[in-house]
Amino acid sequence: MSSRWNIAQKTVLVTGGTRGIGHATARELATRGATVIITGRHEESGADAVARIKQATGNHKVSFVQADLATLTGTRALADYINTHVAQLHVLINNAGGTNREYTMTADGVEATFATNHVSIFLLTHLLLPLLKQSAPARIVNVNSTMHRQGRIDFANLQAEKGYDQISSYRQAKLANLYFTYTLARRLQGSNVTINAVDPLGTYKAARSIPLPLAIRLILPFFKWLNTEHAARSSIYMASSPDVDNFNGKYINFRNKVIRSSPASYDEAIGDKLWSITAELAGLEQKSLSY
Repeated sequence: MSSRWNIAQKTVLVTGGTRGIGHATARELATRGATVIITGRHEESGADAVARIKQATGNHKVSFVQADLATLTGTRALADYINTHVAQLHVLINNAGGTNREYTMTADGVEATFATNHVSIFLLTHLLLPLLKQSAPARIVNVNSTMHRQGRIDFANLQAEKGYDQISSYRQAKLANLYFTYTLARRLQGSNVTINAVDPLGTYKAARSIPLPLAIRLILPFFKWLNTEHAARSSIYMASSPDVDNFNGKYINFRNKVIRSSPASYDEAIGDKLWSITAELAGLEQKSLSY
């Protein structure tokens, strides 16, 4: 156990922090004294979220950066802003995600569910990695989902070229995010930067994104195991706990316990192949990916 990690002395970036799990995570970390930066697509909702966090916590070290992480251009713009305006970054929480009912391509030519849940996270993490290493010890936390367990990487239909199914695409994207987590963890060994994945009880997160009967959607917030405060626990724990300094390439459930993700997620050959494809989609040259 280390007593050196003190979240009150850290700067944290929470993507998708204007509502839901990201907002609950940002609010609690602000309560604990962290300097918190949240992102979202809309200025108005961002300003409102910051005001609510400041009022609830009394912490005025909270700010908002507008960013559309469904696009590579928006992801690069966010990274440029952080690298230019933020002196140190100790925790990156890749919380933003989601899914689309209909097949959608981004302006970059990437299927939107795959882009939001995997490619943009891959790109943002790499663009912020030099700052994280400079600020080390530092932590990267990828918010995943239980739904990855039913996912599989179909290289022949990676971006729904042969047909789009919302749930299958979401499962595949979350599994891809886990491959990224584990592959980068191996490459970061010894760097004093760690990367881990958390499961906020993925049923909640998926239920908020995937079409369900209205009656079911209305009662979801009343279930203890499905509310945002509960779902944010694992992200908060991995960002703030001094007990996880040596965690790297781990999967943490909503009870803050290290568990095994799906057996498929540990296939290093698939992880390496997916890494190369994602780097190309993100516009990153392999030779620039140094660790």
